[in-house]
Amino acid sequence: MCDHSTTMFDDVEHAKRGFDIMYELMLQPSFCDVEVAVNSHSYPVHGIVMAAFSDYFKININQNCCTNQRTKVTINNVDWDAMKQIIEYCYTGKIELRTDTAEKIMNVAGVLQMPSLLNGCCEFLKNIIDNKNCIRIAKLANLYFCSDLKEMADEFLYNNFTEISKTDEFLQMDYAQLLEMLKSEDLNVSLEKCVFDGVKRWTEHDYANRKPHLYSLLELVKLPLLPAETLFDEADPMCDRKDPCFRLISQAIQWQTIPSRRAQLDSHRNTPRKLVNVALAVGDWNNNGPASSVQMYEPETKAWSPFMTLNTSLANFCTVVLNDEFIVLGGFENEQFFNSVDSYSIKNGAKTSLPPMREIRYRPAVAVIEGILYVAGGSIRQNVINSAEKYNPKTKEWSNVSPMPTARHEVGCVVFENEMFVIGGIFNSAYSFDAVEAYCPQKGKWRKCAPTTVKRGCPAVAVLGGFIYAVGGVQIGPNRANFLSAERYNPKLNTWTAIANISVARYASGMCSIGNSLILIGGSNGSATMTDCEQYDPSTDKWTPITSVGNRGHLSLIAIPKKRLNRIKPNSVIN
Repeated sequence: MCDHSTTMFDDVEHAKRGFDIMYELMLQPSFCDVEVAVNSHSYPVHGIVMAAFSDYFKININQNCCTNQRTKVTINNVDWDAMKQIIEYCYTGKIELRTDTAEKIMNVAGVLQMPSLLNGCCEFLKNIIDNKNCIRIAKLANLYFCSDLKEMADEFLYNNFTEISKTDEFLQMDYAQLLEMLKSEDLNVSLEKCVFDGVKRWTEHDYANRKPHLYSLLELVKLPLLPAETLFDEADPMCDRKDPCFRLISQAIQWQTIPSRRAQLDSHRNTPRKLVNVALAVGDWNNNGPASSVQMYEPETKAWSPFMTLNTSLANFCTVVLNDEFIVLGGFENEQFFNSVDSYSIKNGAKTSLPPMREIRYRPAVAVIEGILYVAGGSIRQNVINSAEKYNPKTKEWSNVSPMPTARHEVGCVVFENEMFVIGGIFNSAYSFDAVEAYCPQKGKWRKCAPTTVKRGCPAVAVLGGFIYAVGGVQIGPNRANFLSAERYNPKLNTWTAIANISVARYASGMCSIGNSLILIGGSNGSATMTDCEQYDPSTDKWTPITSVGNRGHLSLIAIPKKRLNRIKPNSVIN
């Protein structure tokens, strides 16, 4: 009796083995039927492989499929090295995306109509947007209809306009992109002069070709809000009396000098722009114990309001924002220290427990660079450590990185131009540090920077206008002192310079930049948490009081674009 049994043999390695062989055959031109030509370079490939992943190749090869000769596909105005990497990607399914190559690869992927690779490039670029590339990334995203990337690049550009308008990249922005930006209600500047200075600088860079655009650009600048000396000394000389631009400047001067005519001159140009950032005070301690509430400060109303309550009983945790989520790291409770990591969605409030840090760390340095979370230093009771690690949210894994040169905790930490700057700190409640060390993820190395002028434990730190600010702090030791002093670091010159003192000596305050100002809140004087809140204007070198958030110390103050918060309900408890 015959048993006619059947089975389906599934060789799971079949596709990979086949592509590996085709990749080897590609290196032997006699097996290739298509030639890719880019500028003066050429590359033999298998047409069927390229057509499988690129609609551009599919169309071009179909149009020439009847010839007996090798089909030549010419591609103009793309980077040759990026093209070679993409050809290899079609065979191997792998491609290395780096900060210095991703834009070029995305451009070629867009030309070749490769949606999967295009999406991969978009996800990578979302994590590396900065002052130097946001304009190019926004333009590239718009060209290839990558709406999420375009929104993120625009948001970064609008939120950091003052600093970006001083870069060389800003001068290369095309007219349509600049016009779109000036029309936006999301342009975040504290002084309208910043907008005027940007328009003036952009126009003068290529005056002959850009002069025809000046009127439409100045129409979007709120000229009546400029200082009078700017109108007379800078705006007026840009136009002759017959130029339409002169009428805009003349109206602005009249609005300022003849109040009785303001009703006749009423327009959108007379109304200040809205600041689109808010500040969120997260955690951590008040005079009654751990503070789990999050308070929101709106610069327009100069008022604080409840935002949410974190479902945690821990104290002295660290907080940073990663991918629209609060990341809460470590902390202690009942004399027990933790290495726990939780995330709280800023958009919908969901709480998620993440993999714990490899080591327990009390008050370490925490930063996010290019979508990766970095943690360095910290302490466990009397054991101060210098080890460092990073968390990749895509793989959900922690891995070690180069240890920080100086073991310490209670530091200040900021990110400037994709480097993690760790400032000051404390060692075992014995002494404070003036050390400043910067970690570069690309190089995987730390470097020493100029020390602060005094030894600041628990300083408040923030980045504003190309400078790193360090404010207040405490000097631990026999001559313990809380500091009134403040200073700022020039990364280009590697120097610290004193700025105006704050109103009350303190440490463990929260600080962030909003618009063209610093916001400093709370802190401790060693015996109690503080209620004092103040704002610093670098143009006048003055601190002025603002509304208090109440007693808060050892807290984080984080600037967030307001539109990210639309889905959150105030007072919500996040479980």
